[in-house]
Amino acid sequence: MEKYVNSDLAVENFERLKTAVAGVEVTDEEADGLRFQRVIVSPEATEALGKPTGTYVTVTLRSIRYADAEKLDRWGDRLSEEILSLCGETEKPLKQRSILAVGLGNQELTADAVGPQTALRLTATRHLKDLEPKLFSSFGCGSLSILTPNVLGKTGIEAAELIRAAAERVKPDLIILVDALAASSLERLGTTVQLTDSGIVPGSGVGNHRSALNRETLGAPVIAIGVPTVVSSSTLVCDTLERSGLTVTDPLLVSILENGKSFFVSPKDCDVLVELFAELLSGAIERAFLGELSL
Repeated sequence: MEKYVNSDLAVENFERLKTAVAGVEVTDEEADGLRFQRVIVSPEATEALGKPTGTYVTVTLRSIRYADAEKLDRWGDRLSEEILSLCGETEKPLKQRSILAVGLGNQELTADAVGPQTALRLTATRHLKDLEPKLFSSFGCGSLSILTPNVLGKTGIEAAELIRAAAERVKPDLIILVDALAASSLERLGTTVQLTDSGIVPGSGVGNHRSALNRETLGAPVIAIGVPTVVSSSTLVCDTLERSGLTVTDPLLVSILENGKSFFVSPKDCDVLVELFAELLSGAIERAFLGELSL
């Protein structure tokens, strides 16, 4: 049934293996009402796990639907720490760092609007560095540029091409990509954030692979942040059957699963969840790179 199961989450791919894999290191901890599952993938394990080499941090926040502003702020602080941890050590002070934040996805499609909605809430500061240098210096923040490249069907241009062009002009020290993801279980829809330093292949979880966005293709370190908002109907059926201890053998069921790969399900309150995650992620990014200006 593997061919019918799609997921952008490294931790789900690992859980489906149901056995230890050489070259994969996994840790699991809880803090401040959040669950942190870290999956570190070495080159020797990329094929088995179906993910590029890198670190994948899956943060579960099941009660985000009922989170107040104070809790979102607290969670935003924790996520900002994870973002900075993935950045690694840097000799540049905050005010000298250049960051390009990219909101991937289609603003007009609710389940795909996490990226654009997050970008909409970010505060751009790069232009102030030239136009108002004294003001910029007083903030003590990084130089943040924001891009929403939309999708190929609307622009006729691959998002990778637009990001690469912007990166060549801006020359960022770091590129942050925010996108909607696909999960393989209902439990992770609208409850999970994945952060990784391996980049992203937009649309891979829904069978619409676009150009890879990573350090090699964009020319700068990349951190991808994603929120699962959809699950394919075939994946949902397979997940249910597996939990019941059943396997797919009936030809009619196989035919249904084949058709189901093109249909996707999202939570009924997906619009509310997208708004909440956009607030959470934009706050985390600003806390990480805008210093006191984020307050």
